[in-house]
Amino acid sequence: MTQDHTLKSFDQDLDELRQLLGDLATWVTDELEQAILALISGNGAAAAEVIERDATADALQLQIQKAAVNILVRHQPVAIDLREVVATERMAGDLERVGDHAKNIAKRTIALGAPVPEAHAASVERFGRDVERMLHKVLDALSKRDAVAAHRAWSDDEPLDEAHADLFMVLLNAMQDGRTSVLVGTHLLFVAKSLERIGDHATNVAEDIRFMVTGQITPPR
Repeated sequence: MTQDHTLKSFDQDLDELRQLLGDLATWVTDELEQAILALISGNGAAAAEVIERDATADALQLQIQKAAVNILVRHQPVAIDLREVVATERMAGDLERVGDHAKNIAKRTIALGAPVPEAHAASVERFGRDVERMLHKVLDALSKRDAVAAHRAWSDDEPLDEAHADLFMVLLNAMQDGRTSVLVGTHLLFVAKSLERIGDHATNVAEDIRFMVTGQITPPR
């Protein structure tokens, strides 16, 4: 096998890995968007579709794992190429978990059986949209291989944690004083936690982008 052929084969395998990661990113961001829409509107049928669609995210993650192993075994990449393969496999795991949390939100929507109560609809939707925006920022940084933009998106997680804490207390107080039933409040608390965890996974992806591009590991806050 000639060196040129080997290099071409490596480039093709790496392009396939990148495409699979892009497909997974697109799929789970759509899952999240649809899950939030279904939640706010109380659309059980749309929520059920989100749950069904998550199997595709799982399958894409598995394809990425296999493709990454294939590259490591066949080509034994080094330096930035090795970092990209390792980081891609890790990012795929976090993105698959984003899909899992979107599925969990959809399950809570079906359990609620109605739109989010008016008293909480605006704050829950706002939190969900903030999480969506952070995820989009991270994935835009990934598409551009932009470590600086990834770090800026990474910084968005702290305000999200604060917003989650505020929403948690609002829901808890509403349950305690009887303005919101314990059943509804509990489901919304789990929804809020799933959204907060999506922010955490987006943060992990941002850290992996920085590692992939620069070789540097993001220090803890």
